[in-house]
Amino acid sequence: MYSVLLVEDEKIELDTLRDYINWDKVSVDKVYTARNGRSALECIIQNEPDIMITDIQMPIMTGIELAKRVREEGYRTKIIFLTGYDDFEYVKEAFRVQAADYILKPFMTEEVEKLLLKIEKQIDSEKAAEVSVGVAVKHFIEQLCRGDIKEEEAEQTSKHYFECPLNEVTYGLLAVYG
Repeated sequence: MYSVLLVEDEKIELDTLRDYINWDKVSVDKVYTARNGRSALECIIQNEPDIMITDIQMPIMTGIELAKRVREEGYRTKIIFLTGYDDFEYVKEAFRVQAADYILKPFMTEEVEKLLLKIEKQIDSEKAAEVSVGVAVKHFIEQLCRGDIKEEEAEQTSKHYFECPLNEVTYGLLAVYG
């Protein structure tokens, strides 16, 4: 199950998103709402939602400013922008802050649901990739400790998994005897 933060300064649009999306259909069990960027940032800090759907133009803090702060703070929340502006500059700004996608207003709830399902697949793929890399790294360290890997192969593998040379990687090792 996923969590979603809806950020919209216009009450009617926020209520429409919150009340008319079939959250069960899109595997969402927690829906948070915020009326501006500042309260949205507080919600992200407290709840770390998987997905954020935010308006671009809002008082106090715009959606673009909010997305920049979310990225600066290191959150991996997927960001979908809502905008009533069919302006290419907004689209460019959205993708500069690593937006997953955007939706033009007025929107259809089915369109939002379809996009949420797409984003959830991306999240699942990323999580699977992280697990795979974690398993590969564990296997690599085991081989390295046993001496099964030649130095040249260890160097290449280290660059691949850790994106830096072997002499710059720090390994932790705990030996338990009993």
